[in-house]
Amino acid sequence: MQTILYVDGFNFYFRLLVARPSLKWLNIKMLAETLLRPENKIIAARSITVSEPYCLRGRL
Repeated sequence: MQTILYVDGFNFYFRLLVARPSLKWLNIKMLAETLLRPENKIIAARSITVSEPYCLRGRL
């Protein structure tokens, strides 16, 4: 089964790096390969984010 990974870059990295900065260079594709079933073939990995996080809009 072909699989495409979509990661909310802002939330994932912001939440992760606040507590564990050593994971800054986490390989998301490799992590997914260990979590998914062997029949899942990862054909792409995308990190998606917005230019201005919705939670901060109008507060800067």
